[in-house]
Amino acid sequence: MIDLPTLKPTPESNRLQIPIRQDTMVVHAALAKGTKEFRSSEFNLHLDPRGEDVPHLRVSTLGGCARLIWAEIKGETPPDEWAVEGLRAVHLGDVLEEYTVEIIKRGGLYVFGEQTEVEDLPGGALRGHIDGIIQIAGVDYLLEIKTLKHSAVADLVAHGVEDSKPIYFSQMQYYMNRLSLDGGYFVALNKDTGQYYVELVPADILHQNHLRKKALNIHTAPSIYDIQEPFVTRDCKWCPLKERCVEMDGEENFLNLYRKKNSKD
Repeated sequence: MIDLPTLKPTPESNRLQIPIRQDTMVVHAALAKGTKEFRSSEFNLHLDPRGEDVPHLRVSTLGGCARLIWAEIKGETPPDEWAVEGLRAVHLGDVLEEYTVEIIKRGGLYVFGEQTEVEDLPGGALRGHIDGIIQIAGVDYLLEIKTLKHSAVADLVAHGVEDSKPIYFSQMQYYMNRLSLDGGYFVALNKDTGQYYVELVPADILHQNHLRKKALNIHTAPSIYDIQEPFVTRDCKWCPLKERCVEMDGEENFLNLYRKKNSKD
């Protein structure tokens, strides 16, 4: 037997140790079974067409800074220079969400209500579309699917949805509130390894109430100066409004508020 020389170091695996808890086991099992059976019959995408993207208050962004959301709706933020690449990322996410729903169904779980529109506030000013509702043992749960890079999934494994991806946590909480659901499954596909992270997120009534007040403040504020401080996240490092907020708050006050909001206990 020829002992071949090593031409280059074997790269370390980037696979994560994904926790499979009792409350996520049934979803992990469905994902595994559905993946194995995916090519057993034809699969076609059925993505619904979307109309013109008029700026409006979205459930998916409600966990972000209320000042930035208000400015984006009013067209007062700089143009996005990465708009084309961003659109491709959105399209890829839509395709892989559809695929994920398909393999969950093939894995034996009932999913319904895909892309159901959820509205709130006068005139439907706040809108969003759920990925679906998944039924397990006769109980309905929100289904939220994301396609993420490896580092983001690793952060989920270490800290969970609420701490590592608060904007997704808030999105789920608002949908649960509007749909009267007591919990939801967050399912994240790791684009680099093909692994799925699954977490059961319980309803948080206090956070839901906070979000509804935040949505109403954004919707009714006549100017950015009328956005209330509890709804300003102070996640300022890469924010296009940073300099404007410094002018609004005053430099010293801005820095104090930033430190207070981002200080660790």
